Amino acid sequence: MPSLVHLTGPPGPRGRRGAGVVRRALPSHVGGERISQPYCGHMMRRTTVEIDDEVLARAKKALGLEQTKETVDAALRGAAESREAAERALRQRQLDTLRRLREWADVDVLAGNDMWR
Repeated sequence: MPSLVHLTGPPGPRGRRGAGVVRRALPSHVGGERISQPYCGHMMRRTTVEIDDEVLARAKKALGLEQTKETVDAALRGAAESREAAERALRQRQLDTLRRLREWADVDVLAGNDMWR
């Protein structure tokens, strides 16, 4: 069986080839030969960070979780979702303001030549 994951591309910041590009051998055959196709999948990475034990314990308790990994994942996901929700709310307020603009101003007058004399 061929290797499933091949890192390709120029060296990354730590000198490793691939810089996050993943190619997997997929079941494709041309003329009886196996070819490799790009595969874009979810990548996880292992990293080492220093975490305040007291803050971690508080987060585990607040989220009702026991494992550090799942607590960090939930906290990161929550932070990202919170920011995205705030951005969506801002865009919605901006759209609502633009829709109300028709009530506050006469668009025909603003578009006409009389407005600018």
